[in-house]
Amino acid sequence: MVAETLALEWDEKYSVGVTVLDHQHQQMFRMINDLVNIIQGVPEKERIGRLLDAIIEYKRVHFATEEGYFKEFNFEGAAEHIWNTKNLMRLLRS
Repeated sequence: MVAETLALEWDEKYSVGVTVLDHQHQQMFRMINDLVNIIQGVPEKERIGRLLDAIIEYKRVHFATEEGYFKEFNFEGAAEHIWNTKNLMRLLRS
């Protein structure tokens, strides 16, 4: 069995100062680390597919949460972030 790897490690420097968003970002780190560990082991196509689907759905929920905060606090970089997010989601779905 391959030792568990942390491809991404959370650091407080990544914090955006909004607890719910920081927790979502930390969950994304855990999900990506799970994916890396599956791939490094004996990859099971079905298991990888389920995890990728879960990551895509989690990102959709996370981005919706972020957009809500952008509107609530009139975030100056919202338009660019939303554009980048939509491009990432298109890439993940393809």
